[in-house]
Amino acid sequence: MSVEPGQIERAAQPSRDSKKYVYIIGHRDHGPVKIGVSTKPRKRLYTLQSANHAKLAILAKFRGDEKQEARLHRLLAADRLNGEWFNRSETVLHLIAHVRRGMPIEEFNECANALDQWLAKHHPERVGRAHGASKA
Repeated sequence: MSVEPGQIERAAQPSRDSKKYVYIIGHRDHGPVKIGVSTKPRKRLYTLQSANHAKLAILAKFRGDEKQEARLHRLLAADRLNGEWFNRSETVLHLIAHVRRGMPIEEFNECANALDQWLAKHHPERVGRAHGASKA
C-alpha cells in the first residue's frame, strides 16, 4: 500500500504553538536518518554525534510534537531500520526537501503523488509494501 495523498504533508504540518521540533538528523550526503522530537534539536545532535563516527547534521526540522513524529514514523515504516532510524529513501529525501523549502503542504502533496507514480514505475515491489508493517 502506498502512502495516501496528503498523509506526509499533514504529518509535517507545523504546529505553531509547539515549543518542540520534529527533526531529521543524519550524515549530509548518505546513510540512514533519525526522525525524532526535541525542544533542543541542536543539543540532541551533539548527543547523537558523541556516539557516531560519521559527522552528523540537522538535515531538516519543523515545529511539531510527538503526534507529528509518530505519524511520520507510521508513514515511513517501509523505510524503518530500527527505532527512529530510517533508510534515506526517495520519500525521506522528498520530506527533507519539503521541510527545508518551507513548501506549502498542498504543493508537497503534488510531489508525493509524483513520487508514488515514479515508485510504481521504477520500483513496483515497494508500492505493495504496507507502510504500517515493520521490517523484520
